[in-house]
Amino acid sequence: MPSTNGAYDEVAASGDYPKDLIELFRTSVDEGGPRPKSAFYAMISGAIQARWHSPTSVDPSSTPEESAKYLKDVLEGKSLL
Repeated sequence: MPSTNGAYDEVAASGDYPKDLIELFRTSVDEGGPRPKSAFYAMISGAIQARWHSPTSVDPSSTPEESAKYLKDVLEGKSLL
């Protein structure tokens, strides 16, 4: 997703995402910090995106746990992205 709030005007106008999700994205841009300094950042980012995309497939009761397990497996070399 875009890293500037101005870019969300176009995303919001597309109608592809719920308004409350767009506001959450905007808040994340405002409150976010720099990426962590890690040699594994690309692997961490890829593992998280693989489990949390698409937003409509996220199940709050299982996705966080599945995501954490998958990320651990990727970092330990037990799973591929």
